Amino acid sequence: MMGTKRSWNKNSETPRDYSKEHNPSGSKEQEERNKRKRDKRKHDKIHGECPEGTELHHTNGIEDDEVECTPVSKNRGRKEKSRKKEGEIIIRIRKKNSGVKKLSEGYIAGQHLAEEIWGGKFIDSNFDRQRYISECNDIITEGILQTFGDVIGYGKQKFRDYQNVANEKLEGFIDKGLELITNFLEKGREMVLKSRGTEISSVLKKIFPKWRVRDLQALIMVLRKPMYIKVGAAIISMILQKAAKLGINSLLDALSGGSASAAKIINFLQENIDKIKLFVESMMDILDPQGILDSLENLANLKKGTDIYNSFKSDLELAKNPFAGGFG
Repeated sequence: MMGTKRSWNKNSETPRDYSKEHNPSGSKEQEERNKRKRDKRKHDKIHGECPEGTELHHTNGIEDDEVECTPVSKNRGRKEKSRKKEGEIIIRIRKKNSGVKKLSEGYIAGQHLAEEIWGGKFIDSNFDRQRYISECNDIITEGILQTFGDVIGYGKQKFRDYQNVANEKLEGFIDKGLELITNFLEKGREMVLKSRGTEISSVLKKIFPKWRVRDLQALIMVLRKPMYIKVGAAIISMILQKAAKLGINSLLDALSGGSASAAKIINFLQENIDKIKLFVESMMDILDPQGILDSLENLANLKKGTDIYNSFKSDLELAKNPFAGGFG
């Protein structure tokens, strides 16, 4: 059977104009779509994906960052600004106690504490970073107690401090810590792409493999469980303090500037690759399941064979180990 050539109805009184259906890059519609995607990624990293039958909705409009999981049938019926016809006006009536979950003061305080540690607030003003990095490079292969030896005491003190802290504050602390670490690892993946074709690209690929963020989240979620949360918060404190001592926050700010050329970024990475590798290797040690168990003994004085130790070990084994491969 011979096919017939299909002809488009160009002479119709109402021909379809595809140019009006395409939103060019930089358009308001395109920016709104990109924001929805960014906000969903951020929500899913921290809180997990919305349950089946629900989807993410911007409770106060796309311009705002506040989101919640809403039944699909309810959300699809809404008219957001991006779906309005030209000239159409929508009046939004906000009810008190609308059911939107507000973050508690304790949770927010925990987030703030994580940002302070990450930003270096608790580092002595006379701290010699270059000497510290040199000393760390000399002991990186000697194990977790040596690699994190300078912050073990800090972690023990934090563990003692956290005994009288409400779980909601520690949840906020761990969630923010995970967010800060995740942002760093994602920036690393971005640098892998930007350095493609250069000598440093192969080094960055080993430091920032695709699966690292996903599997790291699984392990940190174990630390967030109520029965482990105090020692979990102490471990995150050690990681954030280590990052602050290495200057990871300043490094991340420099890479996120956006104005530097590709060549300058490559040069910057080459100058700081030892610092980047040192931080990730240190984090590998302490977030390896065995590293976490070692920390459990050192921070909380919980020995092998106890119920909580065995339970912790079992839960860690269920979470994937993102650091088994090392750097090769």
